[in-house]
Amino acid sequence: MPMRVELTEFCQEFTTVLKPLSGTLDQSIIALHDLEDSSSVGTLLSDFVDIRHRLRILTDKAEQQHAYLLIFGPLKSGKSTLMNAISGSYVSEVSSLPAYPCLVYVQEGESRKCSITRFDGSTENFEREADLHQRIADAHADLAEELRRADQEQRTFNPAVDFPQAIRRVDFTVPAPNLRQSGTILVDTPGLYTKMRYNYEQLTRDFRHNAACAVFVVKTDNLFYDQVFDEFKDLLGFFSRIFLVVNIDASKKDLGADGNLAPALESRDPGRIIEAFENLTVSAQMREAIDDGRLRIYLVDVLGTARRSLSGETFRIGATPPEESAAQAEPEATELAAAPEQPQDTPPTGNQVGDSANIGFKAFIGDLTEYLNSSGYIIEFMADSLRQSQMLIDEIHESVGTSNVKRFREVTDDLKRHADAAAELIKRVDGLENQDWEAHLNAVKSELDAERKSFSDNAVESLRKSLETRVHEWFETDDSLQALVASRLQPAISETFQQLRSRVETLVRERFRQRNGGLKLDAMTVGHLHKLGITLDDCAGGAPEPATTASNAAKPKQIDLLQDQLPVKKLLLDWLTFRSPQKVRRRLLGDENPSNQPLPAVAKEKRLGEAGKTHILDQVGRHVNEDLRSQDSNHLEAETDSFRSHFLQAVRAKLSKRRAELQAEELELRRRHENHCKVNRSLDLLIAATSGASDQTTRLHGRFVEDKQAEIEEEVSEDLLAEADADADAETEVETIAKSDVATGASANARTGADEAASETKDGDDEDEDYALKPQTPEHATSPAPPI
Repeated sequence: MPMRVELTEFCQEFTTVLKPLSGTLDQSIIALHDLEDSSSVGTLLSDFVDIRHRLRILTDKAEQQHAYLLIFGPLKSGKSTLMNAISGSYVSEVSSLPAYPCLVYVQEGESRKCSITRFDGSTENFEREADLHQRIADAHADLAEELRRADQEQRTFNPAVDFPQAIRRVDFTVPAPNLRQSGTILVDTPGLYTKMRYNYEQLTRDFRHNAACAVFVVKTDNLFYDQVFDEFKDLLGFFSRIFLVVNIDASKKDLGADGNLAPALESRDPGRIIEAFENLTVSAQMREAIDDGRLRIYLVDVLGTARRSLSGETFRIGATPPEESAAQAEPEATELAAAPEQPQDTPPTGNQVGDSANIGFKAFIGDLTEYLNSSGYIIEFMADSLRQSQMLIDEIHESVGTSNVKRFREVTDDLKRHADAAAELIKRVDGLENQDWEAHLNAVKSELDAERKSFSDNAVESLRKSLETRVHEWFETDDSLQALVASRLQPAISETFQQLRSRVETLVRERFRQRNGGLKLDAMTVGHLHKLGITLDDCAGGAPEPATTASNAAKPKQIDLLQDQLPVKKLLLDWLTFRSPQKVRRRLLGDENPSNQPLPAVAKEKRLGEAGKTHILDQVGRHVNEDLRSQDSNHLEAETDSFRSHFLQAVRAKLSKRRAELQAEELELRRRHENHCKVNRSLDLLIAATSGASDQTTRLHGRFVEDKQAEIEEEVSEDLLAEADADADAETEVETIAKSDVATGASANARTGADEAASETKDGDDEDEDYALKPQTPEHATSPAPPI
């Protein structure tokens, strides 16, 4: 099966492996976005967004069979100009963006389009490139501020976590005729040594296993700086094929000994610069890469080549099969090798140098095309794609297996337990709300009433005795009945009344301010309250003061001695004049009630006597026993009712508030638990998807890579065996001829001629081999050497 057809089949099957994995990964990212705090799973969200980004690159690569060509190099080395030359379209403004540390993709399309992708996965399209440049300039300032803050806080800056709004990549679509047939995508990298290189390693990692090859552009002025090639050594480990483009300036001149400007060495004989570079500065690692053919060096006048490319000259990647490309490349090399010699002191003209550099660019495009059309690249394309796929799968497994994710799964179970506990507490609230709190309060009232009555009995008995004494004392004075009531009886009654009132208020307050509001609750009720975190100790707090709004609310009733029923004795004159008892009382006491007429002690003895004293004492006792006790009982009723209402309201408010809190808590816990479950389900599906994708990747690797590599190795072995057989046949033939020549006496001359011919052939081969690895010096040619 032809390799191109097999590549198409591989890409189709590989895409069917990647797309389900990508869809499952998207579901996990959506589930993580719904979490209130995605930091609870560490950097899982940012890791997944990063993996999704690289997975999409890999999927696009397989679907479109794209060949990504990364272009590296220091700032102002000619990268953007080389992109103009390769694409045949003006894309210099692409690379003239501020030194923002992101990759810039350039691919062929019918019209110019541009967009940006951020680390959080969001994208933005631009109709005008000027708007894109402005957006990147603003983003550049924002990123610089974030980097300064990280530097002040002495912490490592990771844009995926610390600043997800940072730009990760810029995409350009331009009409690029030279890229149309190959599907090659040019990827411009940030210039080396830019101050904002925090993300450089991550940028190269994105294409470590995706890019077909890399181009490193360096000016001759920087060719001997070790710092330039520090990063270049890393590229040798990242990519299987690297093209080193040495950007020469064909018009460069130096000051001569005579004071006139003369062509500089770079324009006069750039091959000597390359020779010095190889002999003096190339490391063992680079020399090994050159010998292995993984690193090839080209002399290119990038500016002149780009000018010709934009004017219509085509250098299309992938335009010719490898056979034609090789056939076309050979005459160019031959043409250079056959160039007439010039004296060393006669510099080549600018056209000659430009033509040589142009040939170097054609050789670069030809080698690149040959590489992209080779079976080795196709196998490498498939192997790198599978390797990247497995690496992403491993990263997913590693991210899902962190301690943060394990703790997250434990928290999911905790959330359900907490939600169930909240539901159980709501049931306890229901039970408390259905409690017969009136019965508890009535029990308290009964206990308070018993305490009140005990105190009241003692106080009333003491008052009664005191009032009897006061009545007896009054009979010995000339005071009126009004004086008896106002000065002797009522003050004592009021004093006792206040004592009873204060006692009731003290009893009520002290009781309701006790534990659980003074209620004697059963153990179950107390347990429910404790579980709910509710205390009734403060339910009496803020209760209204005793009702004192009425004017007589805090005063006892006025004692009524029933003056109109007070018994009086009639004297002889009263009997003689037939005066009635009512008339006698009126003459004795007057019309006022109680009487304010002085009543001499003699009159009291004669007119009132023991009967009157008994009447007064009876009325005093009745008032104390009935009215005063009744008021005391009513006062307790009023006080307990006031506290009862306040207490019940406070209890119901507490239970209602706690119910609302628990319902909201349960709802929130259920919601968070469901979101956690969504994440866990998505992670479980993702693990299953990665397991299946890993198995499919292994199967594809065995079928498309291992088997093909075995076939190639077998073909190489057969070729080596055939060459060995041919060499053996040749040796046998030589020996036969030698024996024949010796026998005829002409063998010496024949062997000498054969040796000379073989030596010449070997020397020619060595010269060709050296020519393929080293630039020609002025001793062999007057123009720069072809690509090495």
